[in-house]
Amino acid sequence: MNGDAVYLDSSAFVKLFLPEPDSTALTGYLASRPLRVSALLLRTEVLRAAVRATLSPQRMVLVRALLDGLVYIGADVTLGDEAGMVRPPELGSLDAIHLASARAMGRKLEAVVTYDQRLAGAAAWYGLPVVSPS
Repeated sequence: MNGDAVYLDSSAFVKLFLPEPDSTALTGYLASRPLRVSALLLRTEVLRAAVRATLSPQRMVLVRALLDGLVYIGADVTLGDEAGMVRPPELGSLDAIHLASARAMGRKLEAVVTYDQRLAGAAAWYGLPVVSPS
């Protein structure tokens, strides 16, 4: 692939504002990778996680700033169909959308950044480079 953009799913992105194992390693990894991409779906997933965590208004400003730093891949019929057909069949719908979005990046993709084992396995099966900084 050798691209210049990393694709983040929500399992990775939430580590940027919620202290979790691997948060520091992920922040370090992303420091030299300013072009960050995700499916538009990530905004909803992340905001829901932030609401569940009952973050302060100041922390919510940080979350929105982090979200605004991403480039988004919007869903269309083609992407929806691709997500519906990806393997393995056990992959959930939201992860399938993330996988189809990452695949749509083509040669621009450096790596899929995820801590979700099912998504990581599916991405690797399709030949996408996967990283989970730890």
